[in-house]
Amino acid sequence: MTSSSRPLSVFLCHSSQDKVFVRDLYQRLQRDGVAPWLDEEDLIPGQDWDREIRRAVRASDLILVCLSKSSVSKAGYLQKEIKFVLDVAAEQPEGSIYLVPARIEEGVQVSDVAEELGRRHWVDLFQEAGYQRLQRALQARARECGASFGTSPAITRPRWASGAGKDAFGQFAEIEVGNVVQRFRWIAPGRFLMGSPTDEPERYNNEVQHEVMLSSGFWLADTACTQSLWQAVTGAKPSYFKGDARNPVENVSWDEVQAFLSELNRRVSGLQARLPSEAEWEYACRAGTTTPFSFGENITPEQVNYDGNYPYAGGEKGRYREKTVAVGSLPANPWGLYEMHGNVWEWCADRFGDYPTAQQVDPTGPQTGDSRVLRGGSWYDFGRAARCAYRGRFEPAHRGQGFGFRFAPGHQGPAEPA
Repeated sequence: MTSSSRPLSVFLCHSSQDKVFVRDLYQRLQRDGVAPWLDEEDLIPGQDWDREIRRAVRASDLILVCLSKSSVSKAGYLQKEIKFVLDVAAEQPEGSIYLVPARIEEGVQVSDVAEELGRRHWVDLFQEAGYQRLQRALQARARECGASFGTSPAITRPRWASGAGKDAFGQFAEIEVGNVVQRFRWIAPGRFLMGSPTDEPERYNNEVQHEVMLSSGFWLADTACTQSLWQAVTGAKPSYFKGDARNPVENVSWDEVQAFLSELNRRVSGLQARLPSEAEWEYACRAGTTTPFSFGENITPEQVNYDGNYPYAGGEKGRYREKTVAVGSLPANPWGLYEMHGNVWEWCADRFGDYPTAQQVDPTGPQTGDSRVLRGGSWYDFGRAARCAYRGRFEPAHRGQGFGFRFAPGHQGPAEPA
């Protein structure tokens, strides 16, 4: 990895029809220490498009041209942008701008877009190993132009944390209460499509898909709250399933969770723990994916604790455990969060209500309503209930053998050197 104060700058050239994929790519590049440039993120209303695009292209170390079947066949914006980018690149000194064609779906002929791109080797980002290949190109380009790639800021620790560090999933922080440790993951701000597309199997009408922007990052527990942490804070053992303190606490109401968080905040100075909003929960559950599950189009009981007698969308039947399992015992999603699908339902802060259709910024749900949101499905539910978009609800005083939660410390991000 290179070491420099200037991160590698990457211009993302794309079709507006591919904005969801490109937004995810933008966020992934950011997590890799890259400085990506994306029009909808970096253009300010009122700016001259031609002038700002030209300036951004000239300032970039690498141009990543994202190509799909729709973009190649489209005769409007993308074709104009590609030609514009190639013209600007041709004006620059040789070697100052590096072009990389990136196919984001199979069947695209790079040579159909432009002769200049057809002469260059492309990367297939729709393939599992495609992003790793792109990383090698970014690293090589960073070495050429003296920029940094793959470096991150020094590990930092929020004031409320007893420890912090970094692993394969990224940055984490921890608290310790009565010898019980809870880990949290830093979730960066971003945009995503909340809800499910109309063609998603077994969806419900209350999952209207709409764009959401989360303007602030947040910490989120990497597991549901355990029985041991609940007991350390409250002294109580409310769970139906006993025998392993690492199992998630269940049989707790939304109201009781609020009392737990209040006591926890009293014990841990500056923690300001709360339940995540419904939008924060789904954003974290999806972890940059757009499929029904963060694991892909379907799940198995080896990945998720649900009733395997009732698989999702024609999947194969599998094991039904008929109980909860220890947190962190099943695979994590791409952002290092465990059991976001299945095991226990997780209370969210929001009241339940219909989704809007317009874009939302930091939504917190309706101001009135009799029920609170539950997400994720549980050990006793069918596979469909474990989908990222599935929405449950219950009165805040209700307890259930599958009702648990995970919590989020206040919005204070990484601040102090570890």
